[in-house]
Amino acid sequence: MFVPVTINGRGPYWFELDTGFQNCAIERSLAKKLGLAVGPLERIQAPGGTIERATVTGARLAVAGQELVDPRISSLDLTSFGPFFGRAPDGVLGYDFLKQFVVVLDYENRAVEIYDPASYDRDGTDRGIALDTSSRQPYVTAVVVTGDGRRAEGRFLIDTGSSDAVNLNTPFAERHSIGESTPRVLKVRGRSIGGETSALLTRVAALELGGVRFSDPVASIVEDAVDRAGQISGETLRRTTITFDYSRNRVFLKPNRAARDSFEFDMAGWYIVAGGADLRDRVVFLVLEGSPAAKSGVKEGDRIVSVDGRRAQDMGLDEIRRLFQVEKATRRVQLARGHRIVEVTLTLQKLL
Repeated sequence: MFVPVTINGRGPYWFELDTGFQNCAIERSLAKKLGLAVGPLERIQAPGGTIERATVTGARLAVAGQELVDPRISSLDLTSFGPFFGRAPDGVLGYDFLKQFVVVLDYENRAVEIYDPASYDRDGTDRGIALDTSSRQPYVTAVVVTGDGRRAEGRFLIDTGSSDAVNLNTPFAERHSIGESTPRVLKVRGRSIGGETSALLTRVAALELGGVRFSDPVASIVEDAVDRAGQISGETLRRTTITFDYSRNRVFLKPNRAARDSFEFDMAGWYIVAGGADLRDRVVFLVLEGSPAAKSGVKEGDRIVSVDGRRAQDMGLDEIRRLFQVEKATRRVQLARGHRIVEVTLTLQKLL
């Protein structure tokens, strides 16, 4: 989710709300444009590799007129996220925002609500889910149900900054033989703040969190240096309204109308990102070996011109991705490859 934020009274600028982020950040070029006080660069480890960061001082961040109190702010190059989000973030709201307010993410209505924790009143019969924020990130206990019915409990990060359904750390997945309990596993690559990442994709029978059961989600098995079972992220969270109350160490989860939507992986066997200077192009980032896209000769880097006669640039990134999640559908796709136009017909099939 993106939230409008003012910086020293200017803006608004669009910040990604990322519960996995341990402070706040402003895009490097924006910090320079605004003349903010930025310290020397330092290189640190991050998911996917290393990044350069610098400390920003004297910047006042406000959301809905409410100023954040003494936030830790970094200057970061966030441009690599634009192709995956479909828009370039101006910054990131993380722990310092969430600790100050009760924050409600209403995915169904694409709304963010903030409340003063001292006066926030909610249904006392819902005790919520215990939350550990000692690492400046929200951790909960959740259960993964394997394909053969075994229950694996673990400590999971709730990460609104990732678009996956659930990530499983390799040691946790191996300890519970999760990859071995499913008939299909796909190898894919993605992007994190430090660079490209790789993962194995599979399915688990269910994910259970606070009495809510999500059936048959797609799970990514990843190498992660942090000691945790994994992450619960956007594709699962969008099926809920989720309330973070760091002051009481609780998170509240309410399923919305999307809760019964099936979890689907792209059935063309490609992954589409945004491209071009204005991020309106739709570009093939990844093609899976043996998939309908691969068999039709689609190449990584191809630009999608149209789908079934509709201009790709007229469709949002989520909208065009959903077109390729309909089993047995046939899509006529026009691609630009260099100076050539290539036309392919894709018959979609479940790959997971």
